Amino acid sequence: LPPIGPETMAHFMAIQSALKPDEAALARWCRAVLPEYKVPVRILLRDALPYTPSGKLDRPALADAVRRELALAPAC
Repeated sequence: LPPIGPETMAHFMAIQSALKPDEAALARWCRAVLPEYKVPVRILLRDALPYTPSGKLDRPALADAVRRELALAPAC
């Protein structure tokens, strides 16, 4: 994944469920069960991940989408 920012760690998953978790609930859960240094600064939910026509994860498209969302998303 191309760099998103200084020391940025990212984990991506698409949630395929009718029951979508909300970002605030996920942030509360993370603070309750994870060591402080592992709690994400922001949580961005995605309906799907971008793929190339050959079926591989489109990392540049994902990085671009995340950069746009991070510019708009409030911290947890």
